Amino acid sequence: MPDIHDITAPGAYIPEATTPWWVWLLVALGTLALLAVAYLVYKKLTTKLTQKQPSIQDARADLQELRENAPQMAPNSIATELSLITRRYLEATLADKALFETNEEFTLRPDALAELPTDLNIQVTGYLGELSQLKYAPSQPIGQDSPLSESIHEHIHQASTLLSHVESHLTQETKPSESI
Repeated sequence: MPDIHDITAPGAYIPEATTPWWVWLLVALGTLALLAVAYLVYKKLTTKLTQKQPSIQDARADLQELRENAPQMAPNSIATELSLITRRYLEATLADKALFETNEEFTLRPDALAELPTDLNIQVTGYLGELSQLKYAPSQPIGQDSPLSESIHEHIHQASTLLSHVESHLTQETKPSESI
């Protein structure tokens, strides 16, 4: 009768792992490095977005620069710049899409400047309407004795005043109410 042998151990037929441990360590470190780079890129992008938002100081600086350059500019160019400065500020502070709309689209949109009180909303909307009329008026050079010279300086002052009112309204909203 033939000899009966015990079952052979399976270890002899299964090869050992051919990937060394250090390869797995490199894969883990590479994954961590990739995640760290993705996080840093995300943080850098979000930081840039928050830093690009113009503040009231930026708007005032733009208005001052416009005031200095106004004597060399046509009234419709000044009105266009005033409108851009105002709309940029509104877009940055209120997340309003006024920067990307025509005056007609802006005035017909029911939720335009909804965060502002009604009287301030009406003032800003009316001011942008006045600028719209000036923007599309026939172009003529502005001089020292031009009747438009005085109205342009009034519009620049009015822009500064309106932006200050919007800013003060926004800072009042963010302050905690002091109630007794």
